[in-house]
Amino acid sequence: MVNSVLSTDVGQCVVNVGWAVISITVMLKMMEDVMTSSVGLLVTLEAKPGKEAELADFLQAARALVVEEPDSSTWYAFKINSTQFGIYDTFPHEEGRQAHLSGKVATALGSRADELLASPPSIQPVEVLAFI
Repeated sequence: MVNSVLSTDVGQCVVNVGWAVISITVMLKMMEDVMTSSVGLLVTLEAKPGKEAELADFLQAARALVVEEPDSSTWYAFKINSTQFGIYDTFPHEEGRQAHLSGKVATALGSRADELLASPPSIQPVEVLAFI
């Protein structure tokens, strides 16, 4: 629900939706990216004993890095159980997926893997078949 319209300049309409102030142009681009996502990644991570909270913190902080990636359409970090975590993300094309795999999150996780992970991450490329 839109709380207020902050600007109505042509092409730069900005709305306040309560939790964020978003340019209509940016919002439409985000929606287009999500609706055209055709590939993704499903990653599962097993935390070392005693490192569960640190891995959860790492994943929460990684969001800021993913936001900077122009071809990351969606990104979810989640907890499966007390030691298992996961990431699911989507991209509009294979180039975006490959850029993400060599991006800042992958580099940061790689540098902390021995400290945080009980085993190497399981990284499965996926094809997006349907979404709502």
